[in-house]
Parts: sequence; structure tokens; C-alpha cells
Amino acid sequence: MKISGLKVFIFAMLFVVLCPPIGSPVRAQQGSCATQIGPKMPDLIVDQVVMGAQMFLTEETFGNSTCTVKEGCVTSPGKHLLLRFNGSIANVGKADLVIGNPGSCGNLFIFDDCHQHYHFQRFADYRVWTLDGYNTWVANRDLTISADADINAQLIALAVSRGQL
Repeated sequence: MKISGLKVFIFAMLFVVLCPPIGSPVRAQQGSCATQIGPKMPDLIVDQVVMGAQMFLTEETFGNSTCTVKEGCVTSPGKHLLLRFNGSIANVGKADLVIGNPGSCGNLFIFDDCHQHYHFQRFADYRVWTLDGYNTWVANRDLTISADADINAQLIALAVSRGQL
């Protein structure tokens, strides 16, 4: 193969890899706003070991103006007994979870005036069950880490601020 033929071959290979045809499996893996449309999908799981190992009860008092009250995390201002736990979510799927641009995906995100960043709505739902199997308390958790920022830096900063690192 001549040098010019080698250049054409390399260009053709790069073009095929970097610019797949429209409708190809590579291009069809994601839509906008966290909608996965290809055959490969993310698969999020909860690390139950982390959640179970780091559970504790705490009694805390919240005022009217706290974000905790404004966002409905507690039913009213005052003293509350809370079940606190850490959580870890991992993606074991065959594709990345692409969250999307919060400004373009209004039904997935809500801007939180209290925290001054977007929340990915209804990210998790937590329930405390009695031994008989009926739920007694229900809470939901929005993903409160800014969806359009460097997630690793935020997770590290959050862990440092909580004394975990």
C-alpha cells in the first residue's frame, strides 16, 4: 500500500469510527433529557451494604426559613426524629446515564430557590416498613447535586464538608 493509499485508508477508518451513519447503534444511544433510546441502557442499582451500614437516628430542630421545611423534607418546623443514612448508586448498565441540560428538560428538573441549583426530580423514593409489611413513612429524594456541573468535584467537596474524607 502506498503512503497516499494509507492516508486514505486511515481517513476512511477515522470517518467511520468518529462519524457513524445516522440511525447507527452508536448514534442512537441517547435522546435529550435523560431519555435512553438505543439498545444499550444504563442500569442504576443501590448499594445496600453502604445504606445499611451507615444508618443512624438523630433528633434535629428546623425553623420556618430552613430549606428542609420549605422543601417539605419534614412536615413542619420544630423538633423531628430523623433516620439518616448514606447512599451510593452505581450504574452497572451498558451505557452512561446522560442526564441532559436542566434548562431544556423542565419536567425532569426543578430549580431550587433555597439551594440555588437544579434538582433532578423524583430521583429516589424511600419507605420505612413495619414488620407486618405496611409502609409507615414515605419520603422522596431529589438528586440535589447540580446536574450540569462536574459531578466528581461536587461529590468530593460534599464528602469533605461532611467529614467523610
